[in-house]
Amino acid sequence: MAEEYKPGEEVEHSGIYIVLHYLDHAPAHEVTCVYGSKFPECADCGDKAKFVLIYTAQDVASNAHFSTFRSHTCTAERAEARTGGSTHTAALTPQTKQQMRNARKQLFAARRSARQPHDVTMVQLIANPDSFDGEFIRVIGFLRLQFEGNVLYLHREDYERSILGNGIWVDVTSEGWKQDHMLDSKYVVIEGVFSSTSRGHMGAWSGSITNIRRAEVWFPAQLSEPH
Repeated sequence: MAEEYKPGEEVEHSGIYIVLHYLDHAPAHEVTCVYGSKFPECADCGDKAKFVLIYTAQDVASNAHFSTFRSHTCTAERAEARTGGSTHTAALTPQTKQQMRNARKQLFAARRSARQPHDVTMVQLIANPDSFDGEFIRVIGFLRLQFEGNVLYLHREDYERSILGNGIWVDVTSEGWKQDHMLDSKYVVIEGVFSSTSRGHMGAWSGSITNIRRAEVWFPAQLSEPH
């Protein structure tokens, strides 16, 4: 059975799917799709989105414990649910397999983000990126938001002098960054999931911050004058 579906195709198996958006304009996320319905189009990337089955799950309306409805369809749904719902990734292209691995990593990291963030410095992330891979972190840096260059730098001077190694890519989405004009070219505090393997546009940066939960202008505490 094919495990990758496109908008407009009929849902063959009720279950949980990962949505992979075209050109990664939005982070991958999970959705529930019900047997017999149609996979919907994305409001932004239209019919170029991909739906990949993670595991099957029976529609509650078809379950014997919650409905008196009986039909061949329900029987088939129950039989499908009893199979364990494992996916057959051999049907996927290598590119989609890699997208799936990245998406699952992001999703697992996002689930862990319910806990308090780990306070780190830009120096720590740049010097030891693998030590913080997948961690929900809080960090302060100088933010630039521009075409193919949404980056958090160690210092303003690193941006001005194009020291790319002192920058971390920031996963900006149009939905989550309504106030980007207020954050651009300022020192900000960001909370999100750090990735040491995803290095942003052209792989030029020292990592990336995804699944961002907080982004605010940083106002340092004023030190009192010595007496």
